[in-house]
Amino acid sequence: MDRHFIVLGAGKTAMDTVVFLQTALGVAPSDISWVISNDVWMLSRENSKGPFGYVKALLDANNDKEKAVLAMEAEGQFVRLDADVLPTRFRFPVVGAEEIALMRKIDHKIRRGRVSSIRLDNNNGDIRVAFSKEDQDDWVLSKSNEKAHIFVHCTSPGPFNGKDNALLFPSEQEMTLNLLFAPPISISMSCLAMLETARQRGTLDVAFGRKILENNNVSPNEILQELIQSMVLASSEDKESIFLDDMRSTITQAMFVALLDEDSMVGYRWLQSNRLSMLSIPNFKGRFVEDLESIIDKGKDLGSDSKKLKMIQKVAEKLESLRGK
Repeated sequence: MDRHFIVLGAGKTAMDTVVFLQTALGVAPSDISWVISNDVWMLSRENSKGPFGYVKALLDANNDKEKAVLAMEAEGQFVRLDADVLPTRFRFPVVGAEEIALMRKIDHKIRRGRVSSIRLDNNNGDIRVAFSKEDQDDWVLSKSNEKAHIFVHCTSPGPFNGKDNALLFPSEQEMTLNLLFAPPISISMSCLAMLETARQRGTLDVAFGRKILENNNVSPNEILQELIQSMVLASSEDKESIFLDDMRSTITQAMFVALLDEDSMVGYRWLQSNRLSMLSIPNFKGRFVEDLESIIDKGKDLGSDSKKLKMIQKVAEKLESLRGK
C-alpha cells in the first residue's frame, strides 16, 4: 500500500522531518502533506549574522517588527517558505539553501491553523482532521484513495512555550531553567548556573545590584529575581509589544556581566572562554555598551519606562571598560 505522510508543525523539527523524508527515506514530495499552523521566518545558514542580527534589525527599525524582518530578508539573512505567504513567527530556525529547496517541493500545504483533533469517521472510514479556528472546515482524508496515512507529530512547543514570566530564582533552594538569550539554548543554562555559583560563593556584585534597584535591603537572590529574566519573543503581528521586553536578551547579557563579579572583566572573559557563547568566536564583538546606549536612545523615543532606562544606564556605566569589545 502506498504511504501518505502528513507532517504536523511549522518549527525546525517539522522542517527537518520534511527534509528527512525526502533524503533518507526517498519519499516523493507528492506523497507528503504539510500542516503549517503559522509560517515562520528562517535564518539563512549561508548569510545569517547570528542570533544577534534580529535585535540589531529591531533597533534599526525602531522596533517595527515587520520592517525589521523584511529588511533582513532583503539582506538575505531571513528566508521564507513561500514567496506569497508572509511569516508571522521567528523561533531562530537555521536552514541551508538545499534544505529550503527541498521544503519548497512540497506543494500540498494546509494552512488552517493548529490541529485540534484527528478522528476516524466510523460511518465511512475517512479520517477527519479538525482545526482550532472555528471558521475552518475539517480536512478529510478519504479511505477510498487506498493510501496509508502516516501522521508525524512535530508540534511540541519547544523552548518557546509561553512561560516567559516564570521566576528564574524563586528561592535560595530552587532555580527555574529557561531561556535568557537566543539559541543555542545551552548558553542560557550555562549562565544561570554561573550566576547561582557566584551567589553561593559570595562573589556576586550585590552592592551593584542594590544600587540598580535603589534598595539596600534586598538579598542576593532577590537581586537575581528582579534583574535576571527570561527572554520574550513576540510575533511580528504583535504591534503592542513592549520595546524593552523585545530587547530583554541583550539587556540580560549585559546585566549578567555586570552582576557576576565586581570586576566586569570576570564575566566578559568567562563568556569568551565558554565555547557555548558567541564571544568565544575570534574577533566577535559583544557591543555591550554600544547596544545598551542604542536601547536607551530608542527607548526614550518610544516612551519606554524611564525608571528602567535609568537602570540600564547604570549597567552601561559599569561596563564602560568593555566599550569596543
